[in-house]
Amino acid sequence: MTLNSIEQQIADYLRDNMGLEDEDIRELLAMLRESTATHIERAEKQLARQDWTGLNRTGHSVKGSAANLGATALSEAGKSLEFAAKEQDGPGCSAAIQAIKTAINALTAS
Repeated sequence: MTLNSIEQQIADYLRDNMGLEDEDIRELLAMLRESTATHIERAEKQLARQDWTGLNRTGHSVKGSAANLGATALSEAGKSLEFAAKEQDGPGCSAAIQAIKTAINALTAS
């Protein structure tokens, strides 16, 4: 399994803490990429509508799914979105969505 450094950190976390094998790790990383892409699309639409409750939930979902896999930067970006939405901070939400994009792009860059 060829992984970039961030993916390798996540893979090590999943092996050490959950006892997962390479195939399971590949599947989880693929699911994380797919779900994050869906969350980004949803968040952009929610921001355009100023749907603060929806943005809060989306940020919470990103935070949780990333944290469960040890994807710290992605989890922190989701947390930023969650809290910016609570404050109804449009620019903060926009910055958090960009941080989510950056974190997932770093994860998927091989």
